[in-house]
This record gives sequence, C-alpha cells and structure tokens, in this order.
Amino acid sequence: MSPEHMPFNLDPRWFAPLLLALFAVAWLGAGWLVSRTGGWASLAARFPADGVVEGEGFRFASGAFGRKAFPTRYNGVLEVTVNRRGLGLTLWFPFRFGSPPIFIPWSAFESATERRRMFSPTVEFTVRDHKAHVWLRGEAGMRAKAAFETRERQS
Repeated sequence: MSPEHMPFNLDPRWFAPLLLALFAVAWLGAGWLVSRTGGWASLAARFPADGVVEGEGFRFASGAFGRKAFPTRYNGVLEVTVNRRGLGLTLWFPFRFGSPPIFIPWSAFESATERRRMFSPTVEFTVRDHKAHVWLRGEAGMRAKAAFETRERQS
C-alpha cells in the first residue's frame, strides 16, 4: 500500500514520543489496576500513612497483598517500616502510582502466622474486618511478626 493510500501518515519524528506516552499510560494504568485488585487501595483508604513513618526500615522487601487464592505480589519493591505502633508500607517510586503509603496499627491485625516458603520465611498478617491479607517475606516479615507479638503480650 502506498503512503498516500494509508489511513493515516505518522511522521517518524512523532513515533518515539508517541511510543513513550503510550508506555507511560500503560505503566500508570497497570499500577492503578494492580493496587485495586490486590487490596492496596482499600487498605490505603482505611489506613493512610500521615507522612514519613519512623522505625526500623527494610528497603527492597518482598511481599503480597490480597486474597489467599490470588495475591498480588510485590517482589523487591516494598519499603517496610516496623515500629511499636504498627506497620508502614510503601512502594518503590516507579511502582507507587495508585498505591499511596499505608500505616496499619497493630490493633488492626487479627493474627500473624509464619510459614516457610521456599528458602525464606513468610509471615501472613490477617487484617481485622478486611478481605485483603498482607504477606511479608524474610527479615521484614519476621521483625514485623515479633513487633506484633510484643504488642499482643503487652495488651
């Protein structure tokens, strides 16, 4: 088909910016959709973080959110903060769209159960009156579980 018979004529100078814009829209849309399907958005609406959460931090942590059957996994993009009042969660900047920072007080959790998954322990946190569960792997999960259990013993 000759260029004059094409339904549109895309100038090659616009191809790269258009492709970049389409990628950005797809990236942001996917981030927004994942936060809704995994439960992050509903947890953030119920437990918004009021600024920076101080405490013991774990960068590039891994975990998951959502229902037990189909959790949304966040591998290496979580920033977890544990303190005596609760659990702070945020995502690494490129993945944060639609997923605002969360701070869940220990009183909002029903339980913290440790399970061994592959090579590292995983702790499942059950949030009181919420469909989404929170799983944290490795040291971040173990420290959060210890802080939760300390708070439970003090209550």
